[in-house]
Amino acid sequence: MSEQIRGICAFVVVVAHAWQIFLLPLGIAPRMMDVLAGLVVWAVATFFILSGMMIAFSLERRTGPWQFDFPAYIWARILRIFPVLYLGVALTLVVVTVIQLFGFYGAESYKLPSDVFMTRDRAVFEYDRLLLTLTLTYNLLPGDVLSFNGPLWSLSYEFWMYILAGFLWLYRVRRAWWSAAAAVVLVAAMLLAPRTTLPFWVVWVVWGSGFLAGLHWPSLRGVKTSRVLMVALAFGAFVLLVGRGETLYLLRWAYGSLKAQLIYVGVSGILLCGLLLLLRRPRLGGAVGVWLTRLGSYSYTLYAVHFPLMWFVFSCFRPSILKFGFLGHAALALVSVLISLAFAALSARLVENRPLLNRWFPVPKT
Repeated sequence: MSEQIRGICAFVVVVAHAWQIFLLPLGIAPRMMDVLAGLVVWAVATFFILSGMMIAFSLERRTGPWQFDFPAYIWARILRIFPVLYLGVALTLVVVTVIQLFGFYGAESYKLPSDVFMTRDRAVFEYDRLLLTLTLTYNLLPGDVLSFNGPLWSLSYEFWMYILAGFLWLYRVRRAWWSAAAAVVLVAAMLLAPRTTLPFWVVWVVWGSGFLAGLHWPSLRGVKTSRVLMVALAFGAFVLLVGRGETLYLLRWAYGSLKAQLIYVGVSGILLCGLLLLLRRPRLGGAVGVWLTRLGSYSYTLYAVHFPLMWFVFSCFRPSILKFGFLGHAALALVSVLISLAFAALSARLVENRPLLNRWFPVPKT
């Protein structure tokens, strides 16, 4: 079921970005973009919670009495995220280079006089952001992620939460003082980090809630549904109390102010309760269930590659479909979604193929 939920979340992100790129410029149904933007916020929050749960399961599988293979854990996390990241960066570079080299639409500007809004001004690859992106340090150090592949913003949070969890787990199992010191240094770096989309304390709470739920999963599975729903209602009351008339607005973009961040934490609590109930159930069957399971199996890759692919389709074909208005743009958006799904499914056979990656890049000897 967890893989199917990841598939749903990834698909929500892709559909929202298709609307943002292809249909938002037309100014049609702007409220729809508000709804989709809110769904993306909570899809990413669900990713964070599930990530914490899966890391807890992984750490427990790797742990014996006073034994924890820390290098193997770190290497597994590196192989989980960096091949996908580097594919996304390489694809972004290729897309921008082709657009600029051949003078496609967007090489100079995407915005037409009739456009209401455009998410990106032009196709650009910021080489000054490349090193921070390749090392996932753009949320720890001054700088930003590549703008032409904006969805990569959350991968830095995930990776450093992986590392922090590993340091803390090593200290828990083996009382290694150096891992506790490393965890303190990393926490300090997170607290001192420059302006980020989300402060790290919010990610600690949301990702950490999933991690704690994963650690206590055997006992949580037995908690009565009524109690889980009561906790969810308590979180809902907290969200309404904090929002005070602005709740619906802040649900669409719960990143900026402290009030928005508290709402992010509160709604994430509701999502966690929902996940606790859903993960008890068997996965969906039938054709839809099979498709969602497959989609979940390459959700990381889809997340990292769909944005530049959509912009490439937009650059290649938008001038040709302008005369067809909404229907032409909607058809092109659908084509871009299908291309993104196909490309991600094929490339994930390499960048998310754990046995193959382990064979090519075994754990370094220590």
